[in-house]
Amino acid sequence: MAPSRAKSFSYLFVLVVGIVLCVFASPVFSKSLASQPSPNADVELICHTDNAKDCYPKVFQATDEFQIVHDDQELPHGLHVRLNMSNGKKEAKINVPDEGNPALEGLPVDQAIVVVDQGQTEDSQIPKGAPAYEPIGKIKEPQGEEFVGKPFFTAIKMLKAGETNGGKEFDDALEGMEELSHDIYYGLKVTEDPAVLKALFCMMADSDVAYPADITPRDHQAAAILGASLQNNAAALKEVTKQWTGLMEAQCPKTGKSLKDSLYSPLVPAHVPTSINTKTLASTAKAKVGAINGLMKSDIIRAEFLKNDGMKLLLEVLVPQGKEWETTQRKVGQLVLDTFLDEDMGAKPGQWPRTERTSDAKCRVYETSTEEGCWDYHVARILKENKRDSGHWSRDLHDRLAALRKNGKYPPRVELHCFKPTEVRACSRCHAVSYCDAACQSANWTAVHSKECKVLRKVTEQGRPGLPTPVRAVIQALVKPEIGAALEDLEGNVVSWRNSEKWADMEMMAMGASSFAGLGTGQTEVQKALTLLCKIQTNAFHRYDADLGQVGIFLGPKLAMANHSCIPNAMVQFVGRRAILRAEKPIKADQEIEISYTDYTFPLSKRTQALAPYFFDCLCLRCEKDLNVYQVCAASPVIDMNRHSLVVDVGKLGRHSAAKDSSKASAARRYSEELSDLLDEKDLSPSLETRRAALRARYQQCKGLVAEKLWAVSPLPQLLSEISILYAEEENFVYALVTSCFIATSCDPYRYVLPYHPIRIKGLLLVAKLLANTAADTASLGNSQSVASKRDFNQRALQTLQEIDQVSLCQMLLIMILKSVPRGYAQEWEVSVTAKHMLDEINQLPGRDQELSLINSWTEKPEADQARAFFEYAVVKQVDALANLGVEIFEMEFGQ
Repeated sequence: MAPSRAKSFSYLFVLVVGIVLCVFASPVFSKSLASQPSPNADVELICHTDNAKDCYPKVFQATDEFQIVHDDQELPHGLHVRLNMSNGKKEAKINVPDEGNPALEGLPVDQAIVVVDQGQTEDSQIPKGAPAYEPIGKIKEPQGEEFVGKPFFTAIKMLKAGETNGGKEFDDALEGMEELSHDIYYGLKVTEDPAVLKALFCMMADSDVAYPADITPRDHQAAAILGASLQNNAAALKEVTKQWTGLMEAQCPKTGKSLKDSLYSPLVPAHVPTSINTKTLASTAKAKVGAINGLMKSDIIRAEFLKNDGMKLLLEVLVPQGKEWETTQRKVGQLVLDTFLDEDMGAKPGQWPRTERTSDAKCRVYETSTEEGCWDYHVARILKENKRDSGHWSRDLHDRLAALRKNGKYPPRVELHCFKPTEVRACSRCHAVSYCDAACQSANWTAVHSKECKVLRKVTEQGRPGLPTPVRAVIQALVKPEIGAALEDLEGNVVSWRNSEKWADMEMMAMGASSFAGLGTGQTEVQKALTLLCKIQTNAFHRYDADLGQVGIFLGPKLAMANHSCIPNAMVQFVGRRAILRAEKPIKADQEIEISYTDYTFPLSKRTQALAPYFFDCLCLRCEKDLNVYQVCAASPVIDMNRHSLVVDVGKLGRHSAAKDSSKASAARRYSEELSDLLDEKDLSPSLETRRAALRARYQQCKGLVAEKLWAVSPLPQLLSEISILYAEEENFVYALVTSCFIATSCDPYRYVLPYHPIRIKGLLLVAKLLANTAADTASLGNSQSVASKRDFNQRALQTLQEIDQVSLCQMLLIMILKSVPRGYAQEWEVSVTAKHMLDEINQLPGRDQELSLINSWTEKPEADQARAFFEYAVVKQVDALANLGVEIFEMEFGQ
């Protein structure tokens, strides 16, 4: 049994932050006051004179704009610190991490697509006495920078004169130019002169020159200068776009090639001088990707880049393997997401990809490995190599690309109050939260949005995509006192978090939350936000939906008191915004309630990995003795409840050989651990043929489990479910129905013994849906060659269907679902709503008086002998007849 996550509790509090499936989110921090904030009374000050105005806080108080750091001030961790070249002073601000912050990658971001007019206005008021501001957009020359700017203008002069073969003087000038190009003024100076641009682009394309190890290659320097000049500099990009056509027609003097040909030369040269090591090569490629990223913000340049197969250059960067290439490849991935796939980052859908996916076999061949259709292959390869990193950039790129290839659409958007996958409309003021209708909008406004709307509006006005979920959760706790008070008594594991590698990132998130909430970034305020963040990260549940994936986090102080066990006596079921605690087995008075923080059917290594963020080792019997699902099932006190389920012989649940035979139990443990990596594999290829081949390969890997008939041992159940889904997508509804029945009778009852476990209820609904869409004729088999070659089996399968009263079976399964719904939630749970709708349609069918009489008798008195006999015949026997064909299908289709 695990240590408790809470010390005590107050009243029930629910905190849910909704998100969409495109799983990538950049960390966002505040836009706070431009000047140094006035210190609070309790802040320790440093005073070197008697004048109070000369005093400043001992601990530097950061905003999102650079401020001077005094020599004797203490700097908190995680700030962005720089040396101002114009005055020689050290300055710092809140750090805005780039796309490479691994601790924040994959955090969900709120999205919206259509604006809702709330009918609310907010007057733009200028406080009395506020200073006058100059018009936005005026780029002024920095003052007093004659000495600092000298290397920059020296480089400009040498580039214009074509003196690019110089030695140390030229290298020093380029270094100074790179340092200042980040400034908008200097960046514009770089781009407004065609001769300078031409020289830099030609230099960036020339990678054949060898340099000493301590000298940055000039192609690297040129790329870094161009990338810095274009970063967040609209005026500079406008200048480059204006000159682009003329630049592409120019010739590079050293090579004699057109600048266009030079620009589209490989980022990873085929022939590399022996003096250049891999790290230098990867670093230079990263600088060039940065320059391309800046150019991609121009519609004209981006269109030409695509026309000239520029994506092939970026794909070349994903081919090399090794740690030296990780940051460069991440930069490529982020460029593709932000430019072509992620609308919240400004992407314009429909531009790319322009070709269909190439087969993996073809992409493995070096000569064709950088075809445009091979993006999927290389991203999937990188994802597989980093499968243990749930926030790796490749996961978001892989999922978005797969969804786009499949149907030309992005994953469904989720309504951020009731969590329904539907068309959503955004709050017209902050554009950060979205709703399906006015009722949800009003409910969320009352719950929390009235307090956070102004905060989220700041984010939108800064052009940022949204806030990471934990940051938004902290802000809600800060701006709504009753939320913060509800978290007061929760355990935060602050010491454990402080000793973890994620502590610096958590400090940054807390600082951003405090600043955005308008509380400032003083030590006291940030510490309060950090404490709340630790409590949220320790006690929150991931709001996971089997169809939509993770759609938010849930935090309830009472629910957080439940300890963990891999053999829990209770479970948490989510219905909309509610989390329902349901018993999985009888619980006596004063007995501790235990739930599972992870999927308890996974092998021990996977469970241990999932529990790592909670900072404890599970000591339950399942973990201590490494019990398999059959052993846990055999000891369950609720086996007998399966008399009202699809299980033919309830006693079999306690008699499986893997529960009694030590050698078989050992085999179950061994195979499950050896094959645990298959749990991370999921082929989302739009090609059904490709997916079938991948599933066949994985099934072959599971032959040990199949031979031992260990159908309920992971990863076999997950694989069989994917096979069933494949059949449905192939429109082979007969095979899909048979395999779903097999899973519902031979896998799920051993994994989740309780008949009304949500997984089992969803399995019933799937069988009911397939029954409603499956006719006992050849049309339901689809038209693939694979199916056509199995006439004998198909005839037996169709004969089995013909002997079943599909309507009555479907009707009784739907009634079983509705009986299993948590009391009072039938109108809120999507599963029960769907079942009720299907049942209403069946009830309207004419000529079924005799069947309805029997079904009604069973519904009213299910324990009566006649009702039991009818249920056994009309449901259990029929499902079992279909399930008995399952193994034959698996072996016939995937075991050969």
